[in-house]
Amino acid sequence: MSKGAGRNPAAASSGDALSWSRRLVLLMAASMLLLVGVSAVALRTQFSQRVGAGWVLHTEQVRYQLVHILQLVMDAHSGAQSYALVGAEPAAAASREAASALAPEVASLQKLVADNPQQQLLAGRLAALAHELSVSDETLLQAAHEGKAAQVHALVADEATQQLMQQLRAVLSAMQSEETRLLELRRAAVDRAQRTTLLALWLSGGLGVLLMIVVVYFTRREAAKVRRTDQAARRLLQVRDAELQIINDHVRFPIAHCDPRHHYVFVNRAYAERLGLTPEQCAGKHIRDVAGESAYQAVRPHMESALAGRVADFELEIPYAGALGSRWMRCIYAPVRGESGEVHSFVAAVIDITDKKRDEKELQRLFTAVDAERDRLSLVLDSINDEVWFADAHGRFTLANPAALREFNVPGVEGLDISRIAGSLVVLRADGSPRPPEEAPPLRALAGESVLREEEIVRTPRTGMLRHREISAVPVRDRTGGILGAVAVVRDITERKRAEAALREADRRKDEFLATLSHELRNPLAPIRTAVQILAAPQLSPEQFKWALAVIQRQVQHMALLLDDLLDVARITQGKLELRKRRVTLGSVIDSSVETARPFIDQKQHRLSVALPAESISVEADPLRLSQMLSNLLVNAAKYTDAGGHIQLIASRHEDRLELTVKDNGIGLSQESMGRIFDMFSQVDGVSANADGGLGIGLALVKGLTELHGGTIEARSEGLRLGSQFIIRLPLSGFAEDAAVPAANAVQGMQRRIQ
Repeated sequence: MSKGAGRNPAAASSGDALSWSRRLVLLMAASMLLLVGVSAVALRTQFSQRVGAGWVLHTEQVRYQLVHILQLVMDAHSGAQSYALVGAEPAAAASREAASALAPEVASLQKLVADNPQQQLLAGRLAALAHELSVSDETLLQAAHEGKAAQVHALVADEATQQLMQQLRAVLSAMQSEETRLLELRRAAVDRAQRTTLLALWLSGGLGVLLMIVVVYFTRREAAKVRRTDQAARRLLQVRDAELQIINDHVRFPIAHCDPRHHYVFVNRAYAERLGLTPEQCAGKHIRDVAGESAYQAVRPHMESALAGRVADFELEIPYAGALGSRWMRCIYAPVRGESGEVHSFVAAVIDITDKKRDEKELQRLFTAVDAERDRLSLVLDSINDEVWFADAHGRFTLANPAALREFNVPGVEGLDISRIAGSLVVLRADGSPRPPEEAPPLRALAGESVLREEEIVRTPRTGMLRHREISAVPVRDRTGGILGAVAVVRDITERKRAEAALREADRRKDEFLATLSHELRNPLAPIRTAVQILAAPQLSPEQFKWALAVIQRQVQHMALLLDDLLDVARITQGKLELRKRRVTLGSVIDSSVETARPFIDQKQHRLSVALPAESISVEADPLRLSQMLSNLLVNAAKYTDAGGHIQLIASRHEDRLELTVKDNGIGLSQESMGRIFDMFSQVDGVSANADGGLGIGLALVKGLTELHGGTIEARSEGLRLGSQFIIRLPLSGFAEDAAVPAANAVQGMQRRIQ
C-alpha cells in the first residue's frame, strides 16, 4: 500500500491538468485499489483465521486423543493389577477391553500427527511403549489366572513396569506440551490476523467501512467458531472427567488416593460407603479422622513403605472405629510417581476378607477334626488283627489296614482294581470248589449285597499256603441310599479250623479211649468170674484153689495198673504229682524197669540187650518214676514188635547229661505218627493188631515224667516196618531235693506203673 500511495502522488504531479473527475476517478480507482487491497487483506485474514481455527480444533483433538490413550493405559494397567491382587474378574475383563482398544487409538493418534515429524516420532515411541505395557499387563493377567502368586507379586513390584509407565507418561506429556505450544502459536496467529484486519480497516478510512464491516463480520464469525471449538474441547474434557468419576464410583472394591501427609485426596464410593460416609466427606481429611486412631496406627507402617517407593501387599486385622469394628482386610498400597520419578502420593486398594478368614478358620477346624478322626480311625485299624479293606464305587481299593498289607506283602493298595487282585489269587469256597473272581465279596457288596461271615480258602502271598478265612463285606451308602463304596473285614480262621479239627480228633480219640478203657476193664472180669465160679465149687481141689487165686490176683493187679494210670492222669493234669528224688544208681533203676517189662518181653519171645557204661552212674531222680519211664518204653517196644524181635536198652553219658535209648526192630512209625506219638490217647493207625490192647497214654506218661525230671524225650524212625527208637535225655545235676514239682507244663495224659 505504500507503493501504491507513492505512485498516486506521482501520477497527480505528472498530470497538472488533471480534472477533479479524473482525480475522482483516480481517487476512486485508488479507493478501489485500496478497497481491493483491503478486501484482499481481509480475505487473506479470513483464510488465515479459518486455517488457524482448523489447526486449533486439530490440536484439541490431538490433546483429547492423548488423554484418552492415557486413560486406556491406566485402565488396562490398573485392571490387570486389581485382578492379580484381589482376583476380581470384572477388572480382568476391563483390562483386556482397554488393552484391545489401545492399539487402534494409538494408530488414530499417529494419523492426526502425520504432518508433524516430531510428533510422529513421539507417536511411534508411544505405540511401542503401549505395546510393551500391554504385553506386560497380559503376562500379569495370565500369571494371576494360573495362580502363580510369586510371579504375580514379582510383576506387580517390577521396577521395569513402573519405568515403562513413567516413560509412557513422559512421551504423553511431551506430546501434550508440543500440542499446547502449537495451540498457543496458532491462537497467536489468529490474533495477529485480527489485528492486521483492524489496521487495514483503519487505514482504508471511510472507503473501507463497508469492507471493514464485512471483514469484521467474518472475523467475528471465525472467532466465534474458535471459541465454540474451545468450548467443545472443554466440554469433552469435562465429559471425560465425569466418565472417570462414574467408573470410580461403580468399582466394587474400595480405592483411595492419599497424599504424603496421609490425607485423602480422593476415595471412590465403595471406600466411603464402607465407612458410612460419602466421597466428599472423606476428601481432604486425615486417615485417623475417618478410620480411627487404632486403624491408622495399624496401617501406618505400610503407608510409609508405599511412600518410600515400595508396593505394600498385606493382610491385616484392622480395628476400625465405630460400627465397622475389627475387620480382616487385604490391602495393596502402590506408590504414585511424578514425571521425575519421585513419589508424591500413593493409591490404596482394599478388600474385606473377614468372611474368608472366618471360613478359613472354620475350614481349618474341620480339617483338624477330620485329621483327628482319621488318626483315631488309623489307630483303630492298626490295632485290629483282622484285615480291613475299603473300596470305592468304581471297584478300586482305597485303603487297607496294616494287617491286610502284611498278609499280601504290599506297601499300599490305593487304586488297585478288585477284580485284578481277586483274579490273581487262588481262592476256594468252603467246600473246596474254585470261586470265580466276580464272586469276590467286595464286588458283591458294591452290587448291593451284604456278605456276612462267608468262609473262603485263599493262598496268600505272605505264606504261600492255603489259609482259611472268614470274610464279611457290606456296601457303604450315602443319605439317599446310593452306594459310595464297600468295606470288607477278613479274619484268618486257619488256627481256629485247626483247633476245631484237633478238638474233633481229640473227641474221636476220647471215644476210642473210653471204648478201649471199657474193654480193658471188662477183660479181667471174665477170668475173675471163672475163678470165682471154681472157688464156689463143692469139690474144689487144692490145685484149682491155687490156680483161681493166682488168676484173681493177676487180674486184680492188671485192673489196679489201669486205675493207677487214670489217677496219674488226673494228678498231672491238676499239677499235683510230686517227685521224690534221691540219689540212685542207674543200674538199680534199669534192673527194676527190666524186671517190670520182662513178662511182656518174654510173652512175645523178644531178645533184650542192655548196654551200660563201664563206670557206675548215679542220678538224682525219683527211682519209681524213672523205672516207670523205662519200663513203659520197654513194654511199648514189646507190644509193637513182631514176635521174636530184638529190643535194646542203651545208657550213655554225654558230658553233663544222661541218654537212655530204647530201640526195637518193630513196626516203626510214619512221619505223620511222629508228630502226635506223645499225645494223650494216641494210637498208631493201622497197626492196632500188634498192640495187644492199651489205653494209648503210656508214651504221654513217659514224656510228662521226663519233663518233670528236667529232661527231654525224642522219637525216631526211618519209616514203617523199619523199627523205632526213643531217647530220654536227663541232666546229671541240678535237681531240687524232695521238692514237689508242678506238672502244669506236662502233657495232658500219663500212665503209672505199680511195682
